[in-house]
Amino acid sequence: MNSISDPGAIHVANMDPGQDEFDVRLIAFYLPQFHPTKENDEWWGAGFTEWRSVTKATPLFKGHYQPRLPGDLGFYDLRLNEVRHAQIDLARQAGLHGFCFYYYWFNGRRILQMPLDAYVADAKIDFPFCICWANENWSRLWDGGNREVLLVQEHEFESDMQFIRDVIPLLKDPRYIRVNEKPLLLLYREDLMKTAQATVAGWRRECQQAGLPDIYVCCVQSFKMTDPNEFGFDAACEFPPHQYKCGVITSEVEDLEEDFKGTIYDYEMVARQSLTRPVPKYTLMRGIFPSWDNSARKRQQALIFHNSGPKPYEYWLRGLIQYSRQNLPEDERIIFINAWNEWAEGAHLEPDLRYGRSYIDATRRALAGRTDPNVLFDLIQSRVETIRAPKLREELQAYVVEARNELQAVNTTVRYFQTEKLISERLAFERSAAGFLPFQVFTIFGDTPGADMSFNLEYINGRSFRSGQLVDGHVTIYLGGWFLSNGMIPDAQTTNRYMLLRHEETGKTYMAQVQGTLERNDVVAHLSAIEKKYSQRCGFQQLFSLSNLPGGTYTIGFGMKSNNKSVMAWSKSLIRFVV
Repeated sequence: MNSISDPGAIHVANMDPGQDEFDVRLIAFYLPQFHPTKENDEWWGAGFTEWRSVTKATPLFKGHYQPRLPGDLGFYDLRLNEVRHAQIDLARQAGLHGFCFYYYWFNGRRILQMPLDAYVADAKIDFPFCICWANENWSRLWDGGNREVLLVQEHEFESDMQFIRDVIPLLKDPRYIRVNEKPLLLLYREDLMKTAQATVAGWRRECQQAGLPDIYVCCVQSFKMTDPNEFGFDAACEFPPHQYKCGVITSEVEDLEEDFKGTIYDYEMVARQSLTRPVPKYTLMRGIFPSWDNSARKRQQALIFHNSGPKPYEYWLRGLIQYSRQNLPEDERIIFINAWNEWAEGAHLEPDLRYGRSYIDATRRALAGRTDPNVLFDLIQSRVETIRAPKLREELQAYVVEARNELQAVNTTVRYFQTEKLISERLAFERSAAGFLPFQVFTIFGDTPGADMSFNLEYINGRSFRSGQLVDGHVTIYLGGWFLSNGMIPDAQTTNRYMLLRHEETGKTYMAQVQGTLERNDVVAHLSAIEKKYSQRCGFQQLFSLSNLPGGTYTIGFGMKSNNKSVMAWSKSLIRFVV
């Protein structure tokens, strides 16, 4: 199981308690892939989520940013409500209006439905959402094509009508995003519809019969530059990098692996191409991607947009916001961001370890009109270079250089204080780790402790745990999983919980107290013979310090103790570490 890799990470402070009202709405596509499912277990192996692909990525050339590892939210699991709440806090900080969930519906069969269903069922969530029907084949190649198809998408009129009937309850949700008071529905592949006009007309009838005023249908310009008017749609929306592939620089990157068969583009050239796109005769909602690199999935056949970063992204987004204000009616001023969390395709606003929250901050600055000064300097510099009078050009260039240097001096001072702050926070974080101390089994659990325990150590430092794993004992490690004993309430004040280690060579035993509990309804369902009160809060996520232990191989165990019962058990799993 994957989960959050930092115990303090998901408690994200909201910069603005109230959502600002902007005249342009930013909606980010949301991938619900980050939790185990029966289908993914069958197709990719037990416990598969997108994180497995993400962590396998490696650089293909000099300066290639891989792997892209998550920052604030860590390797999260979308089965946890607190993850969704933390994502929404970050999205609000960015100024986003809402999420657009990919909706996977195959002739009545849904997959990856849990995150959206949980989102809708959570009354505490007041963040707007809409859906995009990902109406293409589910392929092993991740391309929606007809090779190695895992789930077939068959478009027949009656099936398409059943789709709209199934989603009408979602469209009626008060949080659902509307355009001109009509629920907004995105269709990913108009080109796969057999009777697009008749289908859209049928959808409108079904919605009106269900009590909705109508429906606002938007076709995604994924594989075709569709004119929505030809098929009865209300609008189209861009879905870059689709339709935006210019500035090939594959031959220019340094130390590119010889067997690379993909394509590398220049992100900044794509941004300029987008900003110079003519205004079409139909309603077009613009699109943008913060970055793109699917080498985590496709490796040598990857599509990579190099030279991306928060600054060129902010410059691009600023231009699209200006376009929307100039060319679209107020309620149709929507920009789609691809994406909020497409980690395996390198397209994410969520914080990572390299840029932190820079994309979050850049999004809000562009939306609020507060652009990074360096971006403005770049724009001024590009304009100055077009001045034909040599003396005036040189004089203005000197002013730009001087102003930029002054800004860099200020930024250097700010970074110094930020570094000091991070060091202090890290030291405090390290001190919060639970340490393992030597103990004798009988002193805690008595001479004959019970052994009726169920447990599972699921992950270590954000990755799936495997027996015999070697870890560095010089640093703290983050462990997560669950353990329980029938008859003992995990979160009772009288219950103490422990993680145990036994040195394989010396036989010496060590223990660390496990603080706090986590809700695990999946365990409740799996161990249905055990009363819910004994299993529901059996989870844990905690930072541990190994600095007091000698290196070697250890057997892992768990223990619980209350006023009337003591239990402990050793597993067959081993962990090795060096100090």
